[in-house]
Amino acid sequence: MKASYGVQAYLWIGLAIVFRSLASILAKKTALQDTGFPEMLLSPWYLGALFSLFLQSIWWILTLRHMPLNVAYPFLSLVFVINLTTAAVVFGETVHANQVAGILLIVGGVFVIGMSQGRAGGEARA
Repeated sequence: MKASYGVQAYLWIGLAIVFRSLASILAKKTALQDTGFPEMLLSPWYLGALFSLFLQSIWWILTLRHMPLNVAYPFLSLVFVINLTTAAVVFGETVHANQVAGILLIVGGVFVIGMSQGRAGGEARA
């Protein structure tokens, strides 16, 4: 029997993914600043990264209330897709073929897990 977690669980996990990716992007912006360690802690980029991680943790906990960990966790791998794309588009970093191949494997793996959700048991409470 295939489990159905509802739109809300996928909304929560989508927000967790977005805010985890945003935290990585803001951390990169922090790293690009020409400031020392103590000054970095007051950077708006750094504070934004911390706040994004805080929000990500809230959405993640809400996700886990509606979806088992063994189903939800692989979806966080989509952060790799967002971060690799951002690295290339926003920061002008070079993306290599092996990185793209790895991303395709990750997306394929998330798809396979999504297709088999609920078959192994361990349902979350609704």
